[in-house]
Amino acid sequence: MSERLQQNQQVIEEFRSAGGVVGGPFEGLPLLLLTTTGARSGQSRTTPMAYFRDGEQLVVFAANGGSKHNPAWYHNLLANPVAHVEIGTEAYQVTGAETGSAERERLWAQRVAQAPRLAQLREKAGRPIPVVALTPVDSSGDSSGDSSGGSAHPALTDPVTSGYRVVETGVNEAGLSTIAGEGVVPVQIVPGGRGLARLWEADGVLSGTGPASSGGGGVAPAGPPFPTAGGVRFWTVSVPPEDPDAAPPEFLRTATIDVGMVLSGRVVLEMEDGTLAELSAGQAFAQRGTPHRWRNPHPVDAVIAVVMMGRDQ
Repeated sequence: MSERLQQNQQVIEEFRSAGGVVGGPFEGLPLLLLTTTGARSGQSRTTPMAYFRDGEQLVVFAANGGSKHNPAWYHNLLANPVAHVEIGTEAYQVTGAETGSAERERLWAQRVAQAPRLAQLREKAGRPIPVVALTPVDSSGDSSGDSSGGSAHPALTDPVTSGYRVVETGVNEAGLSTIAGEGVVPVQIVPGGRGLARLWEADGVLSGTGPASSGGGGVAPAGPPFPTAGGVRFWTVSVPPEDPDAAPPEFLRTATIDVGMVLSGRVVLEMEDGTLAELSAGQAFAQRGTPHRWRNPHPVDAVIAVVMMGRDQ
């Protein structure tokens, strides 16, 4: 790992452990963490960067420390505009887009007036600095219109008043497991101020996809006992950081219906057809016996709470 990547990783860990407050060169600056999808690798990449607000948008600059090349996160956004932002203790999805010439000049002038060093970085780089606007994804819908797994994720800035994101799995026309849909389950406030959210119903709360076939006979893997038909098990599961040099884990095949929530960290749910859903703390999932695997490209463990309900194979 290069020295710069090591420094970025230290900032990321400090940011997450201290609720968005960091020291060093970023001390006192409005700072966010931007997680993009690698244009080539398809892996999640997180970068700390300064930003400023322009209405509902977050504005960032592809200065890359004055390098002659645009940063990797900029190329990632061009290929995959949907990204994940962390600010303070909030986390939500955004779509990134480079601004047009008139908008770029307006935002550039506004920011340089606040931070003159930005102009010095442009002079050092010897290139135009792209100005990128990050727009929060509306929790009432998605930006792509596609419910097959490529849809943008709803923002969850306040789960008590908005809802919880739930990802549902299913089977595609080729018989492979897939991300079938996702949505926001609203929270109902009951007397006493308690919030109730029904994350799963027998008929499904999202796409209404029919029960999935495991394709592997529903054979449970070795390890803790999984429930038989009609039984229920509740687990907390830790997913450690993945070794990039090791082979990916095998797909897990169980004869269970699983409903769970990420308690801490972030983890990627991957299906047989290659569709992915990254879930962060407070976000939920529901699966109907679909082959899947959990992957963790981040440096800290992710912890999941899951209820497994046995079903007929």
